[in-house]
Amino acid sequence: MTWWQKAGIAIGVLAIVVVSYGLMAIGYHSPDDPYIYQVGVRITDGRITVNVPTCPQGGVKVVRLKDYLRRKTLWTATEPLTPEAQHGTITLWQSEDFREASAGEQPAVLPRVMEVWVTTKTRDGSGALFRPDEVAAAELPDGAYWTKDGPGTAAQINRRRFCNR
Repeated sequence: MTWWQKAGIAIGVLAIVVVSYGLMAIGYHSPDDPYIYQVGVRITDGRITVNVPTCPQGGVKVVRLKDYLRRKTLWTATEPLTPEAQHGTITLWQSEDFREASAGEQPAVLPRVMEVWVTTKTRDGSGALFRPDEVAAAELPDGAYWTKDGPGTAAQINRRRFCNR
């Protein structure tokens, strides 16, 4: 094997490594990335409410909820009608709060791991993975949400938004 054939092989291997790392970086910021922005979750009387940061010039556009382990969409809603949902406080499976929502009700037994993804009018969105049993067991004060960093209020969650950046 000549030196240029060896160099060609080395360059080919290097190119594969660089492309692989590039694809991983792109995938890191996909909608399935669980913590692009802070998201809060709480369960009160069996109802799941999420809080996501929104910017003043835009609000919520689409909400998607999945069974994370089965990769199955459980509920989707678009164009919130209530001020609360428009500004990031969303009760899941409350279809009447949206112009369009998929059919179905909250299952009696929730999946072990759920993924919520909220797309806003000003950025790609906010998402989180959460375990409903952990959220339900958390002793949250009124107005607080479970986050990956511990309990937080809607105001604390909203301070983590990235408006105009």
